[in-house]
Amino acid sequence: MAQVFFSHRDGCDIAGNGSGAARLEQTLVVLKFGSSVLSNDSQLPVAVHEVYRAYRQGRGVIAVVSAIGSQTNALLDRAEVIASPASADEAMALLLATGETQSAALLTMALCRAGLPATCLDAASMDLMIENERLDGDFVGVDDALIRNALKKTPVIVVPGFAARHRDGGVGLTGRGGSDLSAVYLAHALRADECRLLKDVDGIYECDPAVGSGDDQEESPHRYGHVSYEDALRVSSVLVQPKATEFLRETRGSAQVAAMLHQSGTTIGNGETYVRDAPCVAPMKVLMLGFGKIGQCVYSALQRMPQAFDVVGIGVKDINKSRPVSPPVARLSDDIDALLREPYDVLVELTGDTVFAERVTRHSLNKRATVVTADRTLLSLRQAALRALAGRRHARFVHSAAVGGAAPLLEAVQRVAAHSGIRRLRAVLATEFDRDASAAAEQLRVLAFEAFGAIPLSIDVRGIDTAGTALLDAARGNSGQVHQVVDIDADGNGSVAPQLLSLTSYLGGGNNHECRLEIVDLFGVTHQVSGVGTGCWPTAEAVIADLVECYIETRSSALDATCTASVVPPFFDREFSRRPH
Repeated sequence: MAQVFFSHRDGCDIAGNGSGAARLEQTLVVLKFGSSVLSNDSQLPVAVHEVYRAYRQGRGVIAVVSAIGSQTNALLDRAEVIASPASADEAMALLLATGETQSAALLTMALCRAGLPATCLDAASMDLMIENERLDGDFVGVDDALIRNALKKTPVIVVPGFAARHRDGGVGLTGRGGSDLSAVYLAHALRADECRLLKDVDGIYECDPAVGSGDDQEESPHRYGHVSYEDALRVSSVLVQPKATEFLRETRGSAQVAAMLHQSGTTIGNGETYVRDAPCVAPMKVLMLGFGKIGQCVYSALQRMPQAFDVVGIGVKDINKSRPVSPPVARLSDDIDALLREPYDVLVELTGDTVFAERVTRHSLNKRATVVTADRTLLSLRQAALRALAGRRHARFVHSAAVGGAAPLLEAVQRVAAHSGIRRLRAVLATEFDRDASAAAEQLRVLAFEAFGAIPLSIDVRGIDTAGTALLDAARGNSGQVHQVVDIDADGNGSVAPQLLSLTSYLGGGNNHECRLEIVDLFGVTHQVSGVGTGCWPTAEAVIADLVECYIETRSSALDATCTASVVPPFFDREFSRRPH
């Protein structure tokens, strides 16, 4: 469906080009989602947001999943009704592994719906092997080359945790909480840049934060910023599987224990144990204007993240209109001016009315509120002015959904521009019903501003209907296809025009729902990125990602402003009493 963001040079497999240019390499993160965060199917979209956040940063992602909710316990209960579990270890391993298999399949489906390029690999296809006890084994091997090759084709791979092939044949397990071990083992085998164990708490505390640390249970427990291997085994053995911590100690690796929608957490690794308390950050007050299909998708997502977002108002034209998603009536209003007078932290502008969008965007930026929009026409006409206003007012103006849907085109352009500068952009953009190429031209202007800091004064725009008979006949005769190709360079030459592209070429090899972008940097290196660019869910995912990023930046700023690390004796007499997931 899509390709990983990567760099390549024809005939060259090494970094640089002899002129001192460093190659922009893809990094890899392993994200482990436990049963406590995947408590039911409704939490799968929140996991999608976490994966997409890493994906649009240009990172490859290995998502290791546990069974959803209490499914493992339910399977154990069913097995005990039939027979003693100890009497059939092979059958028990096969049964319990189905929980993680279902979870991996469901998350992959949710990722694809959101427009992310994702696939699922099971233990057999990865040759992920354990030995020793059937139900509590130890990893001994994995085909890391196969996984690396899979990442080159699809940048997001979902893996069932807990289970593997047993050296004696059949399925084996890695013990309760074994998805932690699966994650840290794969991170080590693949030399991942980061491994995050995502839990229902934002790190390792001196005791369960739901209980408290003082005798009167009113004192808030401290969170560790870092714990040594030895201390982790003592203080977090029921939050993180001890076998996973032991593996980290043996390999001198590290992993971060964190919650979803949090940048910081507790790192388990080499070094001193110290406390770094988390800031208390209130949910961001969100005002939504526009409540069509995309707005309803965004609203539903925000309702699943009440710790981060509070939708305080929704501006609509008709409050009595029947909608598939029905928020509380008190939040709906057709009095937009009244809504704008109320306090809010973020404006989500999804009306599709560019004149109105500019007015409310300027109003909100002047109030120093963050503005998130998907209005590409607004961006193509007023991007420079609105960014300047945001800068003067110390506000945020974000708009990833305006170009490319879930394909992180703007983020890719920003990375390459910052790393090595850009010489040229060429793209095929998925724009439904865009026969006159007007939508593609608007997206070209937005991309040009990101790449070169300026919008071309004139662009040669020719719609698909201008493709002559000769071009169409050539497409049929040469196994090619006619696409509207966006082309712009650093000298300000820009065009949108139908071109015949080979089906084996990068730009010509996508489908009608895909955006594909080639970025040539100043050193001649070509960078490529693609993804689903049309549809309600991909566009909504990009809007949600902007909101999530704003929330995480707010938390990070609060952490930097209020917290300092301090080395303290761990409170080992109060171990964190939660089961690992």
